[in-house]
Amino acid sequence: MHGQLPTALRTAAASARSLGDVAAAMALLAGHVGATRYLLLDLPKTHAIEATRIVACDWPHVAVEILGLPTISRIALAAGAAPAGSPPRNYRRLQVTALDDLVGEGTSDLLASFGLRELVSSRIHAGVSEGLMVLSSDVEGSIDPGRLPAAQMLGSYLWSKLNAGRECAALSDPLSARERECLLWVSEGKTTEEVAVILGVSANTVNRYILHATQKLSAANRTMAIAVAIRNGML
Repeated sequence: MHGQLPTALRTAAASARSLGDVAAAMALLAGHVGATRYLLLDLPKTHAIEATRIVACDWPHVAVEILGLPTISRIALAAGAAPAGSPPRNYRRLQVTALDDLVGEGTSDLLASFGLRELVSSRIHAGVSEGLMVLSSDVEGSIDPGRLPAAQMLGSYLWSKLNAGRECAALSDPLSARERECLLWVSEGKTTEEVAVILGVSANTVNRYILHATQKLSAANRTMAIAVAIRNGML
């Protein structure tokens, strides 16, 4: 795997310690295979579409808002997601025009309008925790199938680091997973409404998570809470 990946990408993956680090490495990974955007979804043990959630992505906010998490989850699963560890021949590239029959009429037009014209999807895992990695391009045919096997392996590696980070964080700080996620998204410049869309909850719920996190960290406001969390390795 290492022989097929650029040094900058390997370094970013090896040094990833937080969700933000994983997101940065995923952006590099997408570029390496010829994709322009990425999406990471947490796939629950039940594999129920309604229970999936976005862990990290750089899709346009309006795409997430209009499509909705259930549709995005169906797209990720419909795009021929290869099980983790499958041989390269199981990888598929799916042009978005093929999605209408799988997801719903009009989906391909929406995806194309957001610059999501080609998709590849694969399952990634760490122990019993399973995720879905979606790489997309605004130009059909730009994603290199030959680079996808190594990309899936690295995606699983990043997924394992992300889950290990969550477990360590749970032992060393008072924040819940949701509180930490809300602070992370806000620290990346997302508004309360945008975080609500990403997490699939109401804006009031996001505000409540942030308030609880702020109180737990003995911070005067959310900006200070983010600073405290970053300084102590919680984000």
